[in-house]
Amino acid sequence: MKNYPKGILVILFTTLFNFFFWREKFGLNLVLFSFVFSGILYSFNPDTRHKSHTLIAIAGILISSFGVLYHNSFYSKFMLFCSLFLFLASLMEREIKTIYHLIPSGFLSVISTPFRKNTFFKSPKTNLSAKSLRYLKLSIIPLLITILFIVIYSIANPVFAEKWNYIYDNLGNYLANIFKHYPIGRFVFIGIGLLLGIGVFYYRPSGIFNDWAKNYTSNLERKKLNINTSQNSGNHSILALKTEKNSAVLTLILLNCLLLFVNLLDINVFFIQKESINSNYSNELHKGTWMLIFSIVLSASIVLYIFRKNLNFYRKNSILRGITYVWIGQNVILAISVIARVYYYIEHHGLAYKRIGVVIFVSATIVGLFTLAYKVKKKKTISFLFKTNGLSIFLILLFTSLFNWDVIIAKHNLANARVKKIDYLFELSLSDKTLPILDQNRDKFVGKNKLNSNL
Repeated sequence: MKNYPKGILVILFTTLFNFFFWREKFGLNLVLFSFVFSGILYSFNPDTRHKSHTLIAIAGILISSFGVLYHNSFYSKFMLFCSLFLFLASLMEREIKTIYHLIPSGFLSVISTPFRKNTFFKSPKTNLSAKSLRYLKLSIIPLLITILFIVIYSIANPVFAEKWNYIYDNLGNYLANIFKHYPIGRFVFIGIGLLLGIGVFYYRPSGIFNDWAKNYTSNLERKKLNINTSQNSGNHSILALKTEKNSAVLTLILLNCLLLFVNLLDINVFFIQKESINSNYSNELHKGTWMLIFSIVLSASIVLYIFRKNLNFYRKNSILRGITYVWIGQNVILAISVIARVYYYIEHHGLAYKRIGVVIFVSATIVGLFTLAYKVKKKKTISFLFKTNGLSIFLILLFTSLFNWDVIIAKHNLANARVKKIDYLFELSLSDKTLPILDQNRDKFVGKNKLNSNL
């Protein structure tokens, strides 16, 4: 629905923005404000409110709002903002179909819209200006008549004159001291709310990601070889494709053998001789975690390079596909061993933000490896891979935002302080929500120095 009172909604948005957020922290006010204006936008956009991304965004708003109300962490508020921008862009954008483009496009469009043509400040060239002028002319005569009668009643009735003078004097004093009631910062804050309201209700797509959106395809297309000039050129192309396939097979066989050796060592360490892992050994294992993560990403890049073009359609590539699935499967095992490394490091040194972040990242990587295998099997494009993993990453981040990680970290570390090398200064740097837990364990902080840095 294109015809709705945008100007009135902008004024309402600005008023409530000032009321809810001036000198207030984000919490219940943010949730209520989000629900009100999300509901308004949803009702005024029936054509796009049933899109899959719109429904995902609504679920994101509900889940992240619960996180904000439950523990009000920065993480949950960040995911609520991401969900709001996704919701707004999914309603307004018709070209873009991927989450990793919709969220930044929503943010950039809201910021840039107030400074474009045909917005709240610059109306399109229609008869609106003439109508506004006519209404202004019609209001002048009633206003002048009202003023005349105020003068008459003031002369005729001393009590009315006294009350009117009281109102006039107090109103004048209030206006004269307007900056005492509304400091400069308040006006700036109201201006920010006005710009955001214009960006929301006069939304104009930034267009930055339109080219990517237009070029998006899910399935790979076979590029036909140009063999019209000579038969030799066609044979040469087929020979080159066969050579590329053989080279890829040899590469993946060697890499599979190498990775098999690494995985067997990790299985022996983490699942067979796990009782032999002590604090120092877990620390040594943990040092190579980021390199292993990099190797998994590099492995996925190699597969993407191999299956980037016509090799997907080469008839005799069944062996290559089989070896590729083994390679991807071994990388899944390697990813699990990375989680095992972090687990044993946590066992000896406690929880920390980065250790939790590594587990979340590796979990998303495992999902990515499965989608990579699906891409190879179904001949999907890299764009499809990014779209699918963009959605999976958003959902994983949304789910993990439900947890109050500061409280979880403090409870776990201090409950196991006697058997772990805990960084006590790190515990003191956590949010105020951990203060009751710290108070219950204050005896553990006496005489303690910083033992270990968190990751």
